[in-house]
Amino acid sequence: KQWYQRRVRGRTAGWDPTNKKRKDFSSSDREFAHNIGLTFHTPEAFFLGQPECTQWSWKSFNVSSYIADKLPLVQDDKQLTISHQEMIVMVGYPGSGKSSFCRSHLPSYVRVNLDELKNYNKCVSLLESSFLEGKSVVIDNTCPDAANRKRYIELAEKHKVPVRCIVMNTTIEHAKHNNRFRRLAESGAQVPGIAFNTFKSRYKAPSVSEGFSDVLFVNFTVQFKEKRLEELYCMFQGG
Repeated sequence: KQWYQRRVRGRTAGWDPTNKKRKDFSSSDREFAHNIGLTFHTPEAFFLGQPECTQWSWKSFNVSSYIADKLPLVQDDKQLTISHQEMIVMVGYPGSGKSSFCRSHLPSYVRVNLDELKNYNKCVSLLESSFLEGKSVVIDNTCPDAANRKRYIELAEKHKVPVRCIVMNTTIEHAKHNNRFRRLAESGAQVPGIAFNTFKSRYKAPSVSEGFSDVLFVNFTVQFKEKRLEELYCMFQGG
């Protein structure tokens, strides 16, 4: 029988009845045991026969728990798609699932992505040509603050195209998890940590006062083509 015994187990404040021992700074050893499918034991329980400590928590993002919650795609039962021409401005962390959402749920929309087009002028050109052709458009950028969103809203107003905003309701911890998974599963480039902190410091919640007809909040959803990818995604990946 295989088991894993280590000391860093995610014990929370107050776990020790005598209050002489501090909480654990991490749950990395418990996470490692979970990832490789082994039963985790503390030294006190395994060697001294003491009861296992039940006052603990995962310190890293628990993606298995998130998936098990089965959150609805759109919060507040709002309508996702509409029949007339519009522009949607996406808002969310790098790795929050914006591009995947656009491809899966807005396939008929022209996707405008600054990283892919490389400069703002090309984004404007694609936007305006799409408006003139009567097509709906989705801005697939992080768009953290009102100033960043304003330039796209003004272009839509110029062409009398209504604008909605869709916010990816993805935490920074979840976005970082997605970023690491993408590197492991697709061998792609990893977004540097500073990009997440920059978005967090600049973020201002979007409002209809900016010119949006509505603001929707969307939860991250994921589907896997292979079982091994699902297993990899559900592993703890540390900070």
